[in-house]
Amino acid sequence: MFLAALFGLGMNEEQREIYRRHTGRSDVPSRQFRECFLICGRRSGKSIVASLIGVFLACFYDFSAYLAPGETGVVMILGADRRQCRTIFNYCVALLEVPLLRNLVAAKLKESIHLTNGLVIEVHTSNYKSVRGATVVAAICDELAFWQSEDTANPDVEVLNALRPSMATIPNALLLGISSPFARKGVLYNAHKEHFGKDSPDTLVWQADSKSMNPLLPEAVIAAAYAKDPSSARAEYGGLFREDIEAFLSLETVEARMVPGRRELPYDPEKTYYGFVDPSVGVADSFTMAIGHFERDLAVLDVLREVPAPLSPKAVTNEFAAIFKAFRVHEIEGDHYAGEWPREEFEKCGVSYRVAEKTKNEMYLEMLPILLSSGCELLDNPRISAQLTGLERRTGRGRDSVDHAPGSHDDVANCVAGLLCRIASWNVTGGFAVLDWARKVAKEIAEGVRDLYGELIHKPAPPKPQPAVENPITRGDGFKAWLEGGKAPLCPLCHATCTIYVGNQVLHCNACGSNDGIPRPKPIENNQCPVEGCGLPLVMSSGSLRCQNHGQVPDSTPVVIGMSRAQLRGHGGFMLRTNFTNRFGRF
Repeated sequence: MFLAALFGLGMNEEQREIYRRHTGRSDVPSRQFRECFLICGRRSGKSIVASLIGVFLACFYDFSAYLAPGETGVVMILGADRRQCRTIFNYCVALLEVPLLRNLVAAKLKESIHLTNGLVIEVHTSNYKSVRGATVVAAICDELAFWQSEDTANPDVEVLNALRPSMATIPNALLLGISSPFARKGVLYNAHKEHFGKDSPDTLVWQADSKSMNPLLPEAVIAAAYAKDPSSARAEYGGLFREDIEAFLSLETVEARMVPGRRELPYDPEKTYYGFVDPSVGVADSFTMAIGHFERDLAVLDVLREVPAPLSPKAVTNEFAAIFKAFRVHEIEGDHYAGEWPREEFEKCGVSYRVAEKTKNEMYLEMLPILLSSGCELLDNPRISAQLTGLERRTGRGRDSVDHAPGSHDDVANCVAGLLCRIASWNVTGGFAVLDWARKVAKEIAEGVRDLYGELIHKPAPPKPQPAVENPITRGDGFKAWLEGGKAPLCPLCHATCTIYVGNQVLHCNACGSNDGIPRPKPIENNQCPVEGCGLPLVMSSGSLRCQNHGQVPDSTPVVIGMSRAQLRGHGGFMLRTNFTNRFGRF
């Protein structure tokens, strides 16, 4: 009956009733459909039916009118891997060994059959890159509901989008998707939702349980499966999509949070960074790490690194620890994987490792409102979209659980979720308000407004510089007399006689150090900052003396008594070279 419906063959009333029951349609097809999705339970004979269709099209359809000289038409068998495609391919080999079709086989290779009419039956994996370029007269997509890939978030969509242009020039080409149903996501579920029960002119969706397609299947096997796990049995033998499993995140939601073209962000000393790591011993899973910060009420992902297996755990730990320290992240969180090993290895590298309080499932559930409420910015990384959209939500026993699909990975998704939850927890608990206050206090300490204990310093207003003494002797005639060999005038401040003219007719006193009667600034003693209450050692930077708290010492301040700048620069190696981060923490 399915073949009659697919190719638009005639039906009697009984056959029409079966057709309507398994398609939900009210029409009676009169021509071949261009696309067909066969959704049936296990052991229903899907593979042998698909191989029969492929051989029929390759042997009894004439595509020569649509193929250019030298062009080869391909009947493509696609699956998640080549081993999965082997079943349909072996059926095709067996069908072509019957006496009627044996002479059509020109060559039989390991993964292809070349026919004398110029067509080829080939095995391909479900990769959207490898299916391009060929002229496809028929494509058989085996177990379409279980196609997964680490390179793209929706491999089934990408592969079918790449196949359809390859079939565009063949009027009677056929795209056939066969599979047992699984989660309510992907091409198979979308086709069922859009075309089942509707009289679509080019697309047929056929859904049936295993017993209806294969009456020879033992009833006891089906009954035992329903008794053990009803939800699984409804999909495996009942041909129904699982209601307890659905997509956790849509591709549109994830892509809306990605900043196009942003691969990684550089370090910014004005920001506070947080880190999360998903360790691996290097056998099967990837070793991943993520760094982010909080800005404009958003959790921003700055860095994401992944080292796939096989790997050296110690070498990757050293590499990731160096990245964390470059972003001034000295405490990170990670999951419960591998016991004490990650903590010990990271602490050897100077990074404190703390086990996250939340489980992976809890982090995924807490990440959901962050993504839905536009509370984050993600990097433009295909691994993020592939693994986040590959997560599945399972409902059972009154609670939801989120995990990756069987056979796939979620190392990157786990790392991103852990980082977003950690940043969000700081925001919810007011941690960022505390950090903003601490950042402000640190700036005031650096400017000298507060002391090292955070107390405000009430500094008196600096005295106004005293005007130069209007003594005609210090200017004009006195300068001329000094040039002619006479004595310089007395110091207007201390009345000392040890005075000389320097610079632009400035009277300098060697006793009190005043210039034209203006007292000199407080001298620098013992290489310490002259600001009252500070006293931190000074360092020479770019030819100027600098205090770690107050910046550059004014040029009018004399250098250390008894030492030239060259001598002071020579003693720079013995001066304290701390930085603001080490003394006051990360602000």
